[in-house]
Amino acid sequence: MSLKIRFKNHEKIVLIDSRRSRDGRRLKELGYFGLHGVIYVDIEEMLVWLSRGAQPSTSVLRLLDGCGLLSSELQKYLQCK
Repeated sequence: MSLKIRFKNHEKIVLIDSRRSRDGRRLKELGYFGLHGVIYVDIEEMLVWLSRGAQPSTSVLRLLDGCGLLSSELQKYLQCK
C-alpha cells in the first residue's frame, strides 16, 4: 500500500492510500490545523506511519517545518526530495 500524509478539507492532516481518489476515505487522522493557527499533530502516530513508509505531502512538510515540528526524529524517515 502506498501511503501519503496530506491535508483533507484544508484543515485535517490525514493518512490516505495515494492510489485512491483525491477525496478518498482516510485511513487515520493524524492532526488538524484549526482556526487562528492552532495546530495539533500526533507526533507519536506520525512517526509510526513514517517508519512504515508513508510520505508527507509538500504542504504538510511546510507546515511542520514552519511550526518547528520537523524534528530530527521525523527527518530520518523522510526521503530526500
